[in-house]
Amino acid sequence: MKNTTSIGIMLFYAVGLAAGCLITNCPRGGKRGLHSYMKKLAEEKMALAQVPLQCARCGPEGEGYCMGPSICCGPQLGCLLASPATLNQCAGSVLPPQSPNSPAPTCYMPDGYGVCSTDGVCCNSESCRIDPTCEVDPDHNVCNVWTEPKNMAL
Repeated sequence: MKNTTSIGIMLFYAVGLAAGCLITNCPRGGKRGLHSYMKKLAEEKMALAQVPLQCARCGPEGEGYCMGPSICCGPQLGCLLASPATLNQCAGSVLPPQSPNSPAPTCYMPDGYGVCSTDGVCCNSESCRIDPTCEVDPDHNVCNVWTEPKNMAL
């Protein structure tokens, strides 16, 4: 009886030790491979942050650019908010968050910073407001500026 109990206890511990080897959700390369995977992800995000903003064209004859899911602005057009055409053309469009250091002409919105989308109009992805300090060069397109690289922490 004593022998059977000892064998049972040893078998229980052996199964417990072996179960640790059967974990299937480890990252590629094991636990140590996780750091290099996270570093690669951060590098990819950094590269994406330096790609020029690509805004969808919108408005009559494609004269404007989508500033948000229901906002279309252009130098000759001004801004169209929630018009039927804008809702179809700009669905899913979102401007990245802006800061005073952004390369695009920035302006102040009550909930943060926005972009001067046309003369006298400041927009973010959700709304626009009149801002007399916004002056946009007609040859300048807010959507052709580089987005600001973000610091990625590992």
